[in-house]
Amino acid sequence: MHRCHAEYQLRLLMEEEFWKQKAAVRWVAEGERNTRFFQGYVRQKRAKSYIHSIEANGSPLTQEAQIRESAVAHFQTLFTSDRRSLVAPNASFFPTIPPSVDLIGLCELLSREEVRDAVFGIDPNSVSGPD
Repeated sequence: MHRCHAEYQLRLLMEEEFWKQKAAVRWVAEGERNTRFFQGYVRQKRAKSYIHSIEANGSPLTQEAQIRESAVAHFQTLFTSDRRSLVAPNASFFPTIPPSVDLIGLCELLSREEVRDAVFGIDPNSVSGPD
């Protein structure tokens, strides 16, 4: 019976971790087993990031199939277009590096301690993305 209870607790922790990662939230207290909260948060994020309509060639597209076809056509054109038609970047948009910046120092190898501090300084519950 004790083994079953331990297994159940482990499964609860695994489910909680899954939903925390899926919801990409860091501000929930450790140990909170409110998967309904996480599921609701994921649904809210998904609804917020859903593309309801786009404008293509001056006309709005609202059907999912139309949006998908328009996106595919756009990127096929973008990635198969003639490279000569691409516009050269305007150098004035790129900031200049001030002379006080140690450019040679940027080429030096990092020490083990610097790498270790950077890796262990990452929040284990953080995720990549715009959140």
